[in-house]
Amino acid sequence: MEEVCQKVAAANSRTYVRLSNGLRNLTGMEGYEALLKLSHKSFRYARTEEEHQSIIDDFNIPEENIVYCADAFDGFKCICGKKHIYHLNIFEWQNENEENLIIGSKCIQTLAVYDKLNEEYPDLYNKVKEWAEIIKEETKKLNNNKCVSCNDYTVRKNYEYRQPQRKHWCKKCCYGDFVKCISCGKFRKYGYSHYHNKPLLECPQCYFSQSPPSPS
Repeated sequence: MEEVCQKVAAANSRTYVRLSNGLRNLTGMEGYEALLKLSHKSFRYARTEEEHQSIIDDFNIPEENIVYCADAFDGFKCICGKKHIYHLNIFEWQNENEENLIIGSKCIQTLAVYDKLNEEYPDLYNKVKEWAEIIKEETKKLNNNKCVSCNDYTVRKNYEYRQPQRKHWCKKCCYGDFVKCISCGKFRKYGYSHYHNKPLLECPQCYFSQSPPSPS
């Protein structure tokens, strides 16, 4: 177990060193100083050409974050040097060109469990932990749909659930054949409207208690 911990610590240390060197080359500051001056602006996912172009249009990305193949744009890279990253964190920093830096999610998540960073730079460690929480929440939104009852992003996209109700309700709001009414929160038997071609979101009491629309 101790050997495993040492290997993990060494890997986390290498991530911090590579990130620090990249920031030093770009900003002229030491790695931890540069990280403290960064402000998280946006989490973006970029795999397609359209997603790449959207980021270029929306942000001022420095050359250090761009990958070229045969002199043509071919994606983004993290400040640490890792190429062709898809989960991008875009940061603001104060410089004369008002550029936005890109750091990959993997780097931030690695630093968020780097104990030595907590020991030496607790302020930076707390900041990195906040960024890691942003990544966690944004990744949930990327990979999941909202539960129609509690509105939490816990219903997996593109997943073949055995029960049809699980495509719309999370497991907390679904109990066997029963689902939570989105209005009163009480469990009622799952139903589907073939006329409207969608699941029934409310129990009969809530649905029929609504006032009918007034004639125009």
